[in-house]
Amino acid sequence: MEDFIYKESDYVKSKDLKIYTDLMLNYDFEPDGIEDEEEFNWVLQYLVSLTKKAPDFLQPYEIILSMLSHFEKDKEVVVLKEETQKQLQEACYRIAEKHDVFNKQIEWGWHENRPLVRGLNFHADTLWKEGEVDKAYELFSKILKTNENDNIGARYSVKATKGGMSHQEFENRFTYSDKRGSYYKNEELSDWFEGV
Repeated sequence: MEDFIYKESDYVKSKDLKIYTDLMLNYDFEPDGIEDEEEFNWVLQYLVSLTKKAPDFLQPYEIILSMLSHFEKDKEVVVLKEETQKQLQEACYRIAEKHDVFNKQIEWGWHENRPLVRGLNFHADTLWKEGEVDKAYELFSKILKTNENDNIGARYSVKATKGGMSHQEFENRFTYSDKRGSYYKNEELSDWFEGV
């Protein structure tokens, strides 16, 4: 199977890519840790404007979503988050169609590929949450086909959606939360997947 590597330079002008990279290096590519509110907001606005200039440059979308998670969930933040998620999904689909990625291998080892895989997986997960189990199954299956090592864990979602399990059932059975976030119950998930 032919390999696909997402090349950032195909989707953003070299000048803009250099500005972006230089800026992100100042924050170790994690600007969500910026403590100064004015600086934080400036970087966020810069990233939003970059997605408009280069809509198929994927990495800024993920950073925006991470930064937005630090805000209170007021109407403006919710709208921006939803718009960003929608734009990311649309960009991933444009790239997938343009390069026929579902008939290629997308190696997780290439860091450049990860936003594409995560974006497609996010869309499949959204379909699942919305009750579109068959469509979610189809997309999770395509994602799994592109990466046999399955670094994103699509195999679990494929099995669950194939069996008609709702997203809420899956979450209730295989995840738990604490103050730091949500996590999978790895042993229980593995046992279920292997039919133990």
